[in-house]
Amino acid sequence: MRNWILTLCVVVMPTLFLVGCSSDEEKTNKVDSTSRTILDEIEVQANDLLEKDKEIAAFTIDSIEYSHENQDSDKVYILLYSMKPSNPESFVLAGSGVMGNDGWIKERVYYVNVKDSGELIFSTSP
Repeated sequence: MRNWILTLCVVVMPTLFLVGCSSDEEKTNKVDSTSRTILDEIEVQANDLLEKDKEIAAFTIDSIEYSHENQDSDKVYILLYSMKPSNPESFVLAGSGVMGNDGWIKERVYYVNVKDSGELIFSTSP
């Protein structure tokens, strides 16, 4: 009986502990993987959106960060980008943005709502 208890403590308990830890790690990896996928998709769609804008000669995506969950349970991300207008003389800075060097406008903002369906909605207001 004593050997059985010793075997239980030395072999079985550590094995159960390791199995439990590895399943937690898999859950964490899945969450991280999902987050990266959402961020990657936001970046891809933002690139498409900004490339099609005729008012923009050049742009950089500066950051994409999770912000909050809205009243419709959509996850909301904030995308900050910098852009250089195609025609600086006729470009009017309205809304977000700060004049930078060499005609660049920095700190432009898009709010990105991620619907449960996976649809991304870009807007300039939260």
